[in-house]
Amino acid sequence: HRDNPGEVTIKTLSLAGATTHQYLLKELEKWQQDAGFVKNDPTFDEPKALRRYFKYNQACPAECKVFSLDGVPFGFSITHRPPQQGWAIFNHLKCSRDAPNGYDFIYYYVLGELAKQGVTKVNFEQDLGIEGLRMHKRQLGRSDFLYRYDISRL
Repeated sequence: HRDNPGEVTIKTLSLAGATTHQYLLKELEKWQQDAGFVKNDPTFDEPKALRRYFKYNQACPAECKVFSLDGVPFGFSITHRPPQQGWAIFNHLKCSRDAPNGYDFIYYYVLGELAKQGVTKVNFEQDLGIEGLRMHKRQLGRSDFLYRYDISRL
């Protein structure tokens, strides 16, 4: 926050409606136009992944937080609590490159809120088998890796 003096506001949005879906997709599209929006996998379509999540969010209810600096959105997080006690999963965390340390701020805030709720283990930055993401995840001081499962029709 020191690099971005200003007022940070955090809002919780319902993921049940199309209005929120359209809003998040519009913000993501704006951020992806920035040349600094690095893609770890050029074949990965972030809006497609988000739209896919919206189709199944009733089966996997989550909480969405939108982060704004002086009224301008700079990021959002979507997290859910699986049945395992003390766990949380970051389904999505997206941030504009125009907000230096924006990712760090969002992680810090959300992890602090989850800790207040008794969460002690968090799965975030699913590496999807992409080596660059796996390397980054190793650098974060993780306690362990969860098994990865792919589900498909027979």
